[in-house]
Amino acid sequence: MAARRSSVVQLRKAGAGKPLPVDAESEVGETKMKRTINTSACTPSASEQCIDTAISKICNKTWKRNNKSESNNDDAYFVIQRESLFKRIETMSAHSLVSKFPGMHSLCEKGHYTRCMNFAVSLMPGGYENVTFWPDTWVIPDEMDAVQRSMEQVTKKHSGKGSPPIWIVKPEGGMQGTDIFLVDGFEMLVDKMKTRWTSGDWVVQEYILNPLLVDGLKFDLRLYVTLISLDPLKVYICREGLARFCTKPYVPPNPRKLVQVNNDLMAHLTNYSQQKKSEKFVFAGPGALQENNSSSKRPMSVLLKQLRSKGLTAPNGQSFDENSFWDKIEECVGATITAMMPVLRVSYARYFQCTSEELSSKPCQAFQILGVDVMLRDDFSPILIEVNNSPSLNLSQEMPANATFSNDLPPIKKGKKKAFRPPSPPPRVSTPQKVPSPVDEHVKTIVVGGTLEMLPKLGDRAKGDLRSGFFAKQPRQSVVKKWWFETSESPEHATVREVLNKIEIVFNRCGGASKAFTAGELRKIFSAVPGFIKAGRVSKSDIDIVAAKFKDRAKPAPKEKNSERGMAKDLAVLEWGVAVCEIVVKRYGNSNLLARMEKVLAAMVKLSARRSRGKSDSLPRAAEKRSSANPRDDAEGAAKTSPVKKEHRSALKKDRSKAADHKVGVTSPTSPTARPPPQKTATHRASTRPPRPAPQRAVKKPAQVRDSKPKEDSTSGGVGTSVKKDRLSREPKTVSPKMPKRPEPADEEPSEYETDTESEDSEDSD
Repeated sequence: MAARRSSVVQLRKAGAGKPLPVDAESEVGETKMKRTINTSACTPSASEQCIDTAISKICNKTWKRNNKSESNNDDAYFVIQRESLFKRIETMSAHSLVSKFPGMHSLCEKGHYTRCMNFAVSLMPGGYENVTFWPDTWVIPDEMDAVQRSMEQVTKKHSGKGSPPIWIVKPEGGMQGTDIFLVDGFEMLVDKMKTRWTSGDWVVQEYILNPLLVDGLKFDLRLYVTLISLDPLKVYICREGLARFCTKPYVPPNPRKLVQVNNDLMAHLTNYSQQKKSEKFVFAGPGALQENNSSSKRPMSVLLKQLRSKGLTAPNGQSFDENSFWDKIEECVGATITAMMPVLRVSYARYFQCTSEELSSKPCQAFQILGVDVMLRDDFSPILIEVNNSPSLNLSQEMPANATFSNDLPPIKKGKKKAFRPPSPPPRVSTPQKVPSPVDEHVKTIVVGGTLEMLPKLGDRAKGDLRSGFFAKQPRQSVVKKWWFETSESPEHATVREVLNKIEIVFNRCGGASKAFTAGELRKIFSAVPGFIKAGRVSKSDIDIVAAKFKDRAKPAPKEKNSERGMAKDLAVLEWGVAVCEIVVKRYGNSNLLARMEKVLAAMVKLSARRSRGKSDSLPRAAEKRSSANPRDDAEGAAKTSPVKKEHRSALKKDRSKAADHKVGVTSPTSPTARPPPQKTATHRASTRPPRPAPQRAVKKPAQVRDSKPKEDSTSGGVGTSVKKDRLSREPKTVSPKMPKRPEPADEEPSEYETDTESEDSEDSD
């Protein structure tokens, strides 16, 4: 990691903060054919405008845009909504890419993201105590008891010492800073939630009381991360992003005045959608890329320069170190993607119709740009806030009447002969209008253009493999080389990811959400771990208790949208991992949990592999013989091993030949399909039992008693032909075989891709 860091540091020093290069070329620019990106599903159109700008400024020699929705052979498809994603997966070719991962939308919801992070952090060495980038977070009402215990402990611990603790509460499906409030304890939380439980789940998180301030203002950072492959995992971080400032000076919230604070959160929430409504919001002018920029939304590279130039120091006296900052950012992003991997792999395999084992051998046909929001403490350490599935690609800014511009102008540039002054800032607008944003255009063009440069080229010549991540040869002005770097995993994160991958593999082999949570299945896989079931530590009854606790977790929501159908089963892999972890903790305790989980899951993977091949060690050898699918084989084997006479064997052979005539599902020569299996006859049932003594000639039954045993005509044999003898005549009468009725087809479920009545996904607001 240190070796890779040195090269990244050199790239940062060489490129950070420089103007965006125009018409930078990558290796594929030398080829004659341009790759095509389809934007027919781009809604809103702001995304289409951003792609156009990125292509024209960065990769106009390597990419072109197509807007025809019926085209199915383009190299990449840019989609926003889930409906568009799922429809495109069905129609696109095997060498195409799509700009979303199935399941990512659900994972980025605050509740699911919290569950993923809490589980991943619990597996890391030291747990929550050693992880500084993830504050204490819960999902209510499921974790209401844990919230109460924690709030009471923290309040008692900080009694009379320093600033009193505060917690921030957000709705799971909320966006753009709506419906957020602060509480000072459990009683206030219960009181606030009395009228809010109907809105679904909520997230309770520790409020950061010591944020880093610039000019007395609180801010957060929007980082851009591109994921282009799951196996091998390929994650790239852009060193350019957005710094979004509050419009009011920050004052730590006073628990006695939280009612007034909740009515005006402009000093605490950094959401652009909220802050742009303030009269104090400062819009960026022509000097947006200069170090003296004081706008309310500025490039992250400008902010990092300001942190150094302003001489800000941590409480311990240490000044800002950009290299250390990026190391910590890399750790945050790596932990986030690692936590999402089990669900992403299950969802991808379901929609692209492959198995988990095939992910490493097939090229990944999806990529995605994520918006990761972080906040900095006063010691410059980052704090993860949330991840956005659809970060805004809007290049304009909405300016109200009498908007305020940043009056920062770039310095006078000197040419060979004379100096010239840059253009004046735009005049103050008198009516609300949309105008181009120099900050958004600079940042988002780098993000989209760099992502297009990084995309691998899939085609017939690639033979099903990734041709490249970064292209092998890139010129010095490449946007990717200048602004992007690939994440590298620490040994701890690598082990956590291996454990999560094994959880996903065993979960699928155990039958997925429909079977993996059953008590019998959990008993089988834990019994395969040597010495796991031990008296006094954990018993099969303890496993049954955990199974009963999690058995309803995989059921779909009653109002599940068509576009979300199946996601509840995909998300169940996370709950199954939590259930396994709970049983392991009961057996071994919390000490060295990661190593214990790795050992237990390794034994489970071996057992599930044997079971998937039909060689499970849990069944006795004799039971495996009896479980043969063909009853004729079982009867023949029993006849050879039992001490019976020749006549016994000949009688058994005759019974077997009769059973063959009534074989289930025999295909008629004139029928293209097999018959549905009828009920087993007495002869068929007899062939599955062990051989009996030589049977005597059956006594002819009275005419009024109907023989249930079907008889075969010697004159008209043939497999699949039954002969019925007329009781009133001595001559047999041949009739056509009586075909059972074909079962009625089940009512088809509505298509997974039907249009929802509710509004679909949209981009978040910067």
